[in-house]
Amino acid sequence: MQMFQLLICSLYSPLSPHPFLIRVITLLAMWSLPFLALLLFTVKGHNTATIGHVMPNCLHCNALAKFNVFWVVSTPAPPSPPSPSANPTIMDELLADGGRRRFMAYNEWYLSDQPPRFWEFGRSQLLFPEDPEKKQQWIIVKMNATEIAIKSVGGSYIGHGVLNEGVIAYEAKEWEMLTPVKNEDDSWSFKSRWNRWLSGGGYSHGYLDFMPSNLKCERWKLKPW
Repeated sequence: MQMFQLLICSLYSPLSPHPFLIRVITLLAMWSLPFLALLLFTVKGHNTATIGHVMPNCLHCNALAKFNVFWVVSTPAPPSPPSPSANPTIMDELLADGGRRRFMAYNEWYLSDQPPRFWEFGRSQLLFPEDPEKKQQWIIVKMNATEIAIKSVGGSYIGHGVLNEGVIAYEAKEWEMLTPVKNEDDSWSFKSRWNRWLSGGGYSHGYLDFMPSNLKCERWKLKPW
């Protein structure tokens, strides 16, 4: 301890070759620590899940949240498996009226085409209460005999992100291909090629995720516009 104190005193001594420079560097390092801590906390909040962030009534989120993100980071994306066939009658129902639909999540919030805000580090909140200013009109586009894409009136698509988050994409590729499923309660679910379901109640309130099971939070009410 005494040797450490002597070292610090020698650095700040007037006889030190660069006392002013050392003081400046030390002050900058001390001032940057709170900002680094805030950045790490914010990134952790977006990329890991805690009990407080898991939406109620979505029990599978609680058990899989923390494990899921780290598994995806350390595991390369698998090749696209073939999607199960969609019933032609289901496709016809989805594409009626030009496929114009609004997507209401289980908590009555709506899928919205919103750009990321400056504090969101590229991930955009895509679920909001009903609001005509939030661009909540979407078009279901048939991509092939079994899959659809969800396209906004502005031309962007809902995609499956590499961390199993829902993202805005600007062209429809394999990550934007979804297989529609009609549930027994007349709600709709959408499964990606990575066998995960578009969820309105995954890890964080207001954000889309792709979850491994088709439970309450993965069921959507579709409304024409």
